[in-house]
Amino acid sequence: MTPPFHFECPYCNRPTTIQQNDYEEELIKPAPTGKDTGTILYVLATVVCPSPDCRKTTVAMSQWRAARNRSGGWEIDPETKASQRSWRLMPRSRARQYPEYVPVPVREDYEEAHLILKDSPKASATLARRALQGIMRDFYGAKPGTLYDEITEVAATGKMDAGLVKATHAVRDVGNIGAHMSKDISVIVPVEPGEAEALLGLIELLLDETYVARHSREQRVNAVLQVAADKQALRAAGGSKAPPGGGAQGSGTPGAKP
Repeated sequence: MTPPFHFECPYCNRPTTIQQNDYEEELIKPAPTGKDTGTILYVLATVVCPSPDCRKTTVAMSQWRAARNRSGGWEIDPETKASQRSWRLMPRSRARQYPEYVPVPVREDYEEAHLILKDSPKASATLARRALQGIMRDFYGAKPGTLYDEITEVAATGKMDAGLVKATHAVRDVGNIGAHMSKDISVIVPVEPGEAEALLGLIELLLDETYVARHSREQRVNAVLQVAADKQALRAAGGSKAPPGGGAQGSGTPGAKP
């Protein structure tokens, strides 16, 4: 991928545009050729978040079918529309990196669910279910019991809208496939990667609407309270001696802005 391109940092979750100085891409051509892959190229891509508050590194590797170019070297086969495989090296998965104010057990279940998403969608759905139960108990204060009872209890308080209640029950239902074996063990109910990924999307929505929203609200309230405290301290000290506008009146300083 050639910059500039859109990018959402997995660490700070800020959407941004990557420029050339924050991106490096290297083609790697392995000498041996296996029957299972054919002639391939690996693309190692490194992105550094341009936000001054973040500047963290994302590294990914992808596998592509290779072809000879006009100069005799190797390039990605022009007829190839997508990579054969891809791996996230840093951070290890596509999980969003939530701050420390989200409880560690919830973050661990969510991140591990992302980590095994492709290898075991069923286990990923089970971990999403665990993360959901952690949110019900820690944030909403649900009394420990079955997840069904916990969601029902939270729903009765009116703290979750009807659509979100239905979605959380869907996470519980799909997660149950991995958490509890069917009475008829000959019946195999698969969980597809796309389904497990949708459950993780709901967990992200819940985290945004609970811990993240609460933290953002607290920051805004504290900012207003700090302004009020500063003004009160200023009044107690007798007020400011400076005239309105912050400078001497009629100074006529060239280039001064109003």
